[in-house]
Amino acid sequence: MKSIHLLNDFVLNGYGILSKLKEGEDFVKFNNIQPDPNGVIAMIGAGTGLGHGLIIKNSDAKYHQVYPSEGGHQDYHPTTEEQYRFAEYLKKTQSKKLDLELACSGPSIPLMFKFFTEVEKMTSSLSDTEKENLHSEDIIKFGLAKKCQVCTKVVEFFTFTYGAAAGNLSIITLPTGGLYLLGGLSIALEEYIIKEDVFRNSFYDKGCCSELIQNKIPVFIVKNGLLGVKGAEVYAIRIFKSLQ
Repeated sequence: MKSIHLLNDFVLNGYGILSKLKEGEDFVKFNNIQPDPNGVIAMIGAGTGLGHGLIIKNSDAKYHQVYPSEGGHQDYHPTTEEQYRFAEYLKKTQSKKLDLELACSGPSIPLMFKFFTEVEKMTSSLSDTEKENLHSEDIIKFGLAKKCQVCTKVVEFFTFTYGAAAGNLSIITLPTGGLYLLGGLSIALEEYIIKEDVFRNSFYDKGCCSELIQNKIPVFIVKNGLLGVKGAEVYAIRIFKSLQ
């Protein structure tokens, strides 16, 4: 009997993580903490949105189970004066109800650029033509290359916000099995996240839980943009086996 299964994108990503991923090809390590094979696995991914998901294996279960989440729509809580001003900017120009996804995803990048030029009065060295056709990927590219100080500031500001969000998810779920950073922005910012201290500092800055996060949570950056395809294969095999 034929059947169709509709799955959440982060459920597919979760099954992809459960496939045989190769270090260096599919993912890279952010730190050197050894994952607990029985621990919770958490996912957060900045791209067109800010996806969240969980992977859990009960002691009596045959397989890990993958669960979706709408954690990207939790409230956005600024922690710095600059973030407070950005939140006010978002309220005035976007929505009075601020969620994390609005402040930390692909569409946030151009909003950050406008915030720093219009509110913080930073001057961009980009040409008028470049500014007119400025997309998230362009801002990231110019920022990483340090071609434009505003773009570089956006990369730093976004990465700080992303690190804080990943740290909050770690506090909530305690993913000793691994925290996986997914999405196009994680791929684009891979080297910056690893080499610079911006993500690291905001990720670990969790008060009484800082030491726990720093010593117990393995973090991996997924490089494979087709992780969901791997996940679909894993899920299909499970379904096939369950019918035998």
